[in-house]
Amino acid sequence: MKKIQLLIAVLCVTAFLPGCGKKEEARPAVDAATAPAPAKKLKLAFVSNNASPFWTIARAGCEDAAKALGNVDVDFRIPSSGGAAEQQQILDDLLAKGIDGIAASPIDPANETDFLNKVAGQTLFITTDSDAPASKRVCYIGTDNTAAGVEAGKLIKEALPDGGKIMVFVGTLDAQNAKDRYAGIKQELAG
Repeated sequence: MKKIQLLIAVLCVTAFLPGCGKKEEARPAVDAATAPAPAKKLKLAFVSNNASPFWTIARAGCEDAAKALGNVDVDFRIPSSGGAAEQQQILDDLLAKGIDGIAASPIDPANETDFLNKVAGQTLFITTDSDAPASKRVCYIGTDNTAAGVEAGKLIKEALPDGGKIMVFVGTLDAQNAKDRYAGIKQELAG
């Protein structure tokens, strides 16, 4: 949950960066009738890559962070089918709403680069859980999935020092993060 809160904080800070460094001038006191409007409430979104219960924790983290920050609304979206087309439609809908920033776990990053670049061209875009390194996203916040697979492979060898059969479970078989984790396990268990 701390990672999700950090993600929202990063989205918020990055959204405010264009105003950083501008020197504030002293202003005379103003009465309530002529006071400037409060800062804009940020509209952020988090888009998962499937409907796995894993995302329940991420949603709770987003809700907690939005409450703690106060000036943020977070629209948490989960593609029910786990398909790239549905996720793209969700992202298009968010862009049409004028969202200030999106964190997403891309379903098919290799084939969605042009689309993800469109998203990054219209709003602050961060990838999480599954990266899209060829896209123009601001950053990736998540696990080095190959390294995580290697670590899992080490634990498997520790649990089964004489070898044995294992079964690997993933949320979505064709997701890049799952492929990378599986590759890390195979790499560590090779031989």
